[in-house]
Amino acid sequence: MAETAPQHNVKQASYPLPQPLTRLLVEVVQNGEAADIETPEEALAQLVGNAFEAMDAMYFAAPANKRKHPAFSHRLCVRVSADPKARTLTVTDLGAGMTRADLINSLGIGRLSRRAHAAAKRLALEDAALEKERVDGAKGDETVNDQSKASYNDVGEEKKDGEVEEKVGLVDGSGREEEDEDEEEEEEDSDSSEEYDEDDFEAEEEGDDAGGPLPCRASDLGGFYSAFVALGSSVKVGTKSAFDDYYEFNISDDFKTFSIARPMEEGTRPTAETGFKGFGDVRGDSGTRVTIQLKDDLGEWTDEAKLRPVFAKIFESSQYTVAFASDADSADIIDASRKEDELMKASKANGENGSQVEEEPVMNGDDEEEFTRTGSHNTVKERSKYIPLRLSLGERKMLRLVESAMTCCDYTTDIDKPFRNDARRTHAQLRGTTAVLRGLVTACDYKA
Repeated sequence: MAETAPQHNVKQASYPLPQPLTRLLVEVVQNGEAADIETPEEALAQLVGNAFEAMDAMYFAAPANKRKHPAFSHRLCVRVSADPKARTLTVTDLGAGMTRADLINSLGIGRLSRRAHAAAKRLALEDAALEKERVDGAKGDETVNDQSKASYNDVGEEKKDGEVEEKVGLVDGSGREEEDEDEEEEEEDSDSSEEYDEDDFEAEEEGDDAGGPLPCRASDLGGFYSAFVALGSSVKVGTKSAFDDYYEFNISDDFKTFSIARPMEEGTRPTAETGFKGFGDVRGDSGTRVTIQLKDDLGEWTDEAKLRPVFAKIFESSQYTVAFASDADSADIIDASRKEDELMKASKANGENGSQVEEEPVMNGDDEEEFTRTGSHNTVKERSKYIPLRLSLGERKMLRLVESAMTCCDYTTDIDKPFRNDARRTHAQLRGTTAVLRGLVTACDYKA
């Protein structure tokens, strides 16, 4: 008996996309149905926003001494490359990347709003109505053909009266049976359509306008799919997480399935030596590359002269930078990952790792006086060099938790106030206790 390969050696697998998402993608991308979509500028901002979140997660997860290393700076740059001949646009970041499970849960499942679900349901009802009309029309044609054949036999052939009466009786009986069956099927179809229509009306009351444009904005489909619908006809994603291998995510041409492939062996990092030599390729420990095949009428968005001002506006309020494939230092950016690996290996060989604490400098009398006067590394000027202004989601939650706890600590001060009687004191204590509990629960479960 042949042994089957273990599950972890599977290099490619396909999964179905959710039917509501498939229905919207088919109508908008393939059939050109009218839809409420993002503008190209807004779609690019959604892609870059996803890159910002991944780079934030990577930055705060890295050790402090690694973030300060000069070789780490290239990871804080988003890379943009366009191919006018192939009509593709690629946005690459070296952020946290995604694992295989993240690809399935984020891109494979999608996040549809109630409006998007209602719109997909309306499209499904329209398809069901058209299919029912087609089936009813086919049944009507068969009935007409049977009747014409029967009349032709009655008129064109002479038969005995008994045989003719017997045949007519059989035809009438079979006809009645067919009519009864048709009536029963129509009643079942009407009952099921009435139930489905009631659900559809409830969904439409939640925000979908019957006959209006299909909702395909970021609030309806999420940032990734809203950008895809607005810009392209197909999309490919390559991603590497520090906790998983490099994977490629593809959506089928009919938008019914998506596939996840591992092009290299387990444990192999994407580097220039393993074939990832392009400007937009992911290299190193983590990163994500999104390549969109642009629509026919958006070929102008492969011109870097048009892309540069749009990306400059997106990055004007960010601490990250953007680089294009035509920049003079593009070759240095490609080689930066290799230099980072070499420098990190040299640092580890010299004993400089993330767990080592930097030694305190030895100070003489004058230095100690200057340290006492200015606070050295505790000064605002010094700390502003490495304390980021942007907070990650986890740090923002922790900040809210600390602020809520500090606010609730004032309850002890209120309890110590004199009260007229014990009932007022007990009431104040209960209010303070519930305030503390509500603050902690809200701070932990609040979604940013």
